[in-house]
Amino acid sequence: MIYLFLIPAILALAWSIWKWGRGGESEGLVATFSSFFIILFLTSVYFMLEISRPLWDAVPQMAYFQYPWRFLIIASFATSFLGGSIIVLLKLMTKNSRYQKIISVCFAVVVISGSIFINSKLFAPQYISNAKSSDFTSELNLKWKTSKISDEYLPENFAKPRRENEIPSSKFTAQNNTTKITMLEDRVQQFSAEITSDQNSIIHINLAYFPAWHIFLDNSEISYQVISKGLRVTVPKGEHKLSAKFIQTPIQKLGNVLTITGVIALFIGIITHVLTKYAKKTT
Repeated sequence: MIYLFLIPAILALAWSIWKWGRGGESEGLVATFSSFFIILFLTSVYFMLEISRPLWDAVPQMAYFQYPWRFLIIASFATSFLGGSIIVLLKLMTKNSRYQKIISVCFAVVVISGSIFINSKLFAPQYISNAKSSDFTSELNLKWKTSKISDEYLPENFAKPRRENEIPSSKFTAQNNTTKITMLEDRVQQFSAEITSDQNSIIHINLAYFPAWHIFLDNSEISYQVISKGLRVTVPKGEHKLSAKFIQTPIQKLGNVLTITGVIALFIGIITHVLTKYAKKTT
């Protein structure tokens, strides 16, 4: 389906560069944007292919992307602009306004028809399941069957449970039997427990390591050791509150800011364009 946009976009880019060289300012602007989004698309495809493995292995920070298919959203974003640039170039190529509309409509029909044809098999169920909702929402199914589907999200050295009885029954477990653990809170992004013991205790936090997780003892952040089955901390004797909180990393916060900024800029651009176009019509 991507070729419905990419091939015409490359042809349109070649035409716009040719016209740009002959003094076409509008074509030059379109050529610049088209070049950027074609490069962005090809770069995203590169990172999704096996040939990019050496770069993934050489740059440890690439692990924050988790999977190559994360770049699919960038490729899709680029193709949306490429599709729009084709329409703009079609208008520039045809001086007659009547032909502009006819060509634009024909191109839209071809793209929509091609998309439906290529994805036609997705309009019919691939198979029918007779399972009940309770089969998917039971505690055992959520902790074992459903959870195993997402094992690919776990760190490489994390020891995955091989049997149902290896699934931890609690978020916190103590290395000795004399330590009492009372859960106080158990939420997705934050959970805590009261730890009571007459000696120093080693507590295992049954949680796969991720940089966003921070561990607090009596509301003060402490360091932890990453082990094959999660995280490990040492809690002094006595009564203490042990908490684990998911706090966004600087990269996540930057991503949120860029996303919000992009959405706001897009809306402002659309509104400005509409108002400018309306103002020209009324004058």
